[in-house]
Order: sequence, then structure tokens, then C-alpha cells
Amino acid sequence: VQINKLGSGKVTTLARLEPFNPSGSIKNRILDDTEKLNFSTYDETINAQSAIITNDALTLGWHFVVVTYAGFTGTGNPTDFVKLYVDSSLVNTTAIVNQAGYVSMRDLTTKVVISGDFNSGGTVVFQFADKIDNVVLFDVELGQGSITTLYNSGNGTEDMTATVILSTANDSVMRGWHFFGVSYSAPATEATAADGIILYVDGVAIAITATTESGYVSMENNAGNIDIGRAQDDAVGDFLRWADKIDNVAVFSDVLTATEATSDLFTADAAFEVETPYLTADLPTLKFEQSADVMFITHPDYEPRKLLRTGDTDWELQVVGLKTGPFRDQNTDTAKTIVASATTGSVTLTAVGHAPFALGTTAGHSPSGALTTSKSQTGALFKLVQAVSGTSQSIGETLNSTTADAVTTVLAVPKGVTWDWTTNGTWGTGGPSTLVLERSYDAFTTKETVATVTGLANKNIVTSGTEDFADATYRTRVLDGSGTGNVSIQFSIRDTSHIGIVEITSVASSTVATGTVRTTLASTDKTHRFSEGSFSNRRSWPIDVTISAEERLSFAGNVSEPLTTWGSVIGDFTDFKFGSNADDA
Repeated sequence: VQINKLGSGKVTTLARLEPFNPSGSIKNRILDDTEKLNFSTYDETINAQSAIITNDALTLGWHFVVVTYAGFTGTGNPTDFVKLYVDSSLVNTTAIVNQAGYVSMRDLTTKVVISGDFNSGGTVVFQFADKIDNVVLFDVELGQGSITTLYNSGNGTEDMTATVILSTANDSVMRGWHFFGVSYSAPATEATAADGIILYVDGVAIAITATTESGYVSMENNAGNIDIGRAQDDAVGDFLRWADKIDNVAVFSDVLTATEATSDLFTADAAFEVETPYLTADLPTLKFEQSADVMFITHPDYEPRKLLRTGDTDWELQVVGLKTGPFRDQNTDTAKTIVASATTGSVTLTAVGHAPFALGTTAGHSPSGALTTSKSQTGALFKLVQAVSGTSQSIGETLNSTTADAVTTVLAVPKGVTWDWTTNGTWGTGGPSTLVLERSYDAFTTKETVATVTGLANKNIVTSGTEDFADATYRTRVLDGSGTGNVSIQFSIRDTSHIGIVEITSVASSTVATGTVRTTLASTDKTHRFSEGSFSNRRSWPIDVTISAEERLSFAGNVSEPLTTWGSVIGDFTDFKFGSNADDA
């Protein structure tokens, strides 16, 4: 037995006792309250027992303990026939009880219990808290010679604990994912056993400090299981658990070579990190939604971002960059207006009759300021709805049907707006001429045909359509000029309200801000039809994110509009332009 702690109260190494019976038949109780061995025998037939105790307490460490019982002859006391040996030596004992009527040690049905005892309720108590090894029961009384032989075959001594060698890294490991490896090749001499341990971090053998203990022979634990992510602490009997993450654990039956532990198993670029603006305190309120290799991330203090994966080592965190909305409710007070200094590029917005711009701090799109009111308008979108000028509502021009590739002036058609195309006159005389209505989304670097009409002296067209894809420009062109005569072209749009969008880049005062035009403005005229973007440093950013069943990227709530939900155009997660069509935002 091994004694690690003294003063722990009564514990039992060996017992044979009837459950629910407060007495017993045979006990080697170690230790009692004074750290002394005691042994008792019990006669179940007449409910009588005898017991002895060692005169001296046991010391810490391993001990070889033997108890012998010769059997009561009826003369003297039962305890006269009991002997206790500690480390092969017979020790002095004192009788503590000899009950009258005792005949013999008898308990014929109960099993032997090792390292415990039963109380009167049938519960195991007095468990031995330290270590027990090589328990043997003999059916004869052992003599001194046999006891000495048994003791010497165990070399006479035992270490108090298992011998442990170890290697400790000289430097701390940085935070983040790492590849760890360890190999052990036993040296020729036990004195340098720890030198056979090699530690690898991210494919490199690192500098270590080796600790070797005398008595170490070999790495051996035949009965224990392999624990991954935890180890038992013998001092408290609890487990020391790895609190972080572990992945891809492998145990090899042979010693890894340096090449196997470095280049074969470890890829230098296996660990890949992407820097983010988020703080540790932000983690509980981050929300995620994934679509294939793109993950959308929201937090009320940060502009929404998306994590893109295009390869094992090709990851990028980008701002989503919403440039078409969403927007708060449109202003209806005609006394409050906003005017832009230009229709494209960098513009200055000036407010009259109100103060819509929050000065605050201007820290880009990251959190800034302790309160909502102290955060700048930076990053906010403003939508300006203006009347389209007369020349921007329609064009009426004449083309010579003989001149191939002759074109009209272009006319802008915003997305969602209906257009009308009409031709008049007698053209294509003497041979057919063909006209085409064309549109472009890149200032006619590329173009596509929307409608076609071929005239032979008396052919014209009246047609209309709606621009459903995006803001575009339209024109009429003579495709071929086989005939003669002029044709009158009339092209117009029905909706005379034009939507322009400006993104605020800086705030000069509560009435003046600078921005970048994201959607061309109709004019530099003032307008009372304006809307502030729903998201900004001032208004806060989306709290939650999801992708709906109909393929809309949807945001839920922010500080200023906690009960509002916004959904993108179906199939276009970054387009929040509001419209009347079923697939619009």
C-alpha cells in the first residue's frame, strides 16, 4: 500500500463483511484516525469480534503489509493468534477488543471487498484513497521466511509515485492554431531518458529543457487508456482538460523521423489567418449566415462584412458595400430640402430648413463614439428623388434612312421605368431600310437590340417596354440604308421622377456634408424628396442576418429601427433598391 496523506481518517484496504451488518468478519483497516494499522476478526455465529492495532503509526510512502491469523484454539484471547508485519518486519501490537464467546472467524457468504467497507446501510465506505498493489490471500498462515521472500522479490522498496520524465519548451507558444508533434526514442541510458523526447511546433523541432528522474526504465502504462484533451491530476483525482480546440489527432506505433514530423505531416501554409476589426467583447453579438463559400457577418457597431473563400489559402474579409439601400422613410415636409453641387463624382450636399447630418466622430466604418448621437454620418447613403428635366424625358429627332449607322441622341432610362418608341414618316423608298432600338449599360461600349422595324415606303412602329435589369441608356440606329427618305423618331419615358444616391464620406456641419455619387443625380436642383440610409455609424448597422427561402439576403433590426427587417433583391444579395416588382427589394 502507498500512504500519500496522513490524518485523513479511517480507511480500509481489505474487508469481508455482511452488507447491512454493522460488524465484520475480517478487516485490515488502514489507517485508523491515528494512522495505525488495525485488524479485526469476526464470528458471525455469536456476533463477537477481536481486534488489534499497531503501536506505531505508519509513515508516508509505499509499505509492504502482511497480516496472519493462526486460528483461535480456545485458550487465551483471539488476538494472541494475529500478527502484523510492515515491510517484512513483525511489529508490536495492542489488543483493543476481545469479545467473550468468540470461537472462530466465520462469514461464509459475503464476498471479499478490496479498498472499501460496507456500512449498516449497505454503502461502501472508508475507501482507501491512495494506492494498493499486489493483493494476495493465502489459505495458510505465512511464516517470517515466506514474508521475507515475498518482500525481497519486490526489491524491498517502491517509489511513492510513478517515475515521470518530461521535456518543456523554452519559449511560449503564440495564440492561434499550431501543429504540435512529439516523438520519443529511448536513449541507451536511463540517466538521459528525457533527451529522447523531441517537440515539434509548426514543423520545427524547438528548444526544450529535459527533466530526467532516477529509477526511470521505460515508457509503460499497460492498464491506462489514452485520453485526448485531458489528463488526470493524481493530486486531486480530477481531470486537467484542454480548454481550446484540437483537430486531427494521430498516434503512431513507431518513432517519427525528423522528415516525417516536419515536411511529411506539416504543411507550412496549413494555418491561415484573416485579420478582422472585431474585438473580443464583440464576439457574443456577431451573427453569421453562409451561402456556399461566402459567409455574411453582422454586428450593430460594424458595417456588414462577408468572408470569401476561393481556395485553401485564399480567404478575404470584405465590407459588403450596400450602395442601393435600404432607406428610412422619405421626407414629406416641403420646407426641408437638400441640394447637390453636381450630379456625378464628389459632391457637396447642403440642407436647408433642417440639420440631417451628424457631425460626431469620423472614424470610417468602424465603431466610433460611445453613444449613437456621437457617431458620424460617415458611410450613410442619401437618396434624392428629383424631377427629370424636359430634355431628359424624351427625344424627338429625324434620321436619314439612307445613312447606315446614323444614331439619335441617347436617353437615360432608370431601372423600373417604362419607355415608349414611335416612328413616323415615309422612309425606305426605293428599297427597305431597317431601324433598331438599342440599349447599353456601359455608355455603348457594348450594346444590345431591344426592338427592330424594317420600312419599305410605308412602315412605322409604336411599341413600349420596361427596363427591368438596371439603369440603361437607349438610342435609335439605322442598321442599313438601302432606301431613301427621312424617318421621325420619338423616344420617351413615362416616369419623370429620377432617383439618385450619394454616399456620405465626411461631415462638415449639421447642414453640409461631402459624398460620392453612387447613382447619377437628375439635376442640381433642390428637392424635398430625400431619404436617409437605414445603416450608418449614426443609425447603427444590422443586428442579425439570414438568407430567406426565396434567396434574399435579409437583415433584422438595428439600434434606430429595432423591429424592421430588410430584404435584398432576389438573387442579388447586395442590391437593396426598392421596387414594385415581386423580385425587388
